[in-house]
Amino acid sequence: MNNDLLQALKVFKKFGYPNENFRSLTNMVGYNSDSFIEDLIETLGMDKTQNFIKQTIEKLEKDGQIYIPLWSEGEYVYLDIIDFNIDEDDLSCVFIEWTWGDSKILDDNNNLVTLSDLDEDNDPWDLDDFYDHLKESVSDYISKKTGFDLCWGI
Repeated sequence: MNNDLLQALKVFKKFGYPNENFRSLTNMVGYNSDSFIEDLIETLGMDKTQNFIKQTIEKLEKDGQIYIPLWSEGEYVYLDIIDFNIDEDDLSCVFIEWTWGDSKILDDNNNLVTLSDLDEDNDPWDLDDFYDHLKESVSDYISKKTGFDLCWGI
């Protein structure tokens, strides 16, 4: 049982979780959150950890999707997590089955367009780097609030 994790969980109850100050809160009690998922499993067991992550996702959601502000004013994307899985062989992240929801992204002409518009106006191969960057930004946003990263695809 990880006493530092238990202290962190108590702090989350007081200050709220998910919380954009996740790292500061864990540091406050001396908990190194680098192996957060693994520590949750060791302390709570797999079933309670999955329930914890499910509740975390639900707290982030509004109408079944998570709003993610992006790089510039007005840019955003909604993430719909359909399902998730914890792979005991890779506890570095939560594997998700997902789709994109509503979005507004600045295109090359500084117009706000949807991801669908981008897909229609570009060769899919040209967007690989963009989508990798988008997924990284979304995962960073989620991790900052929750302490766990997302892996894209179950």
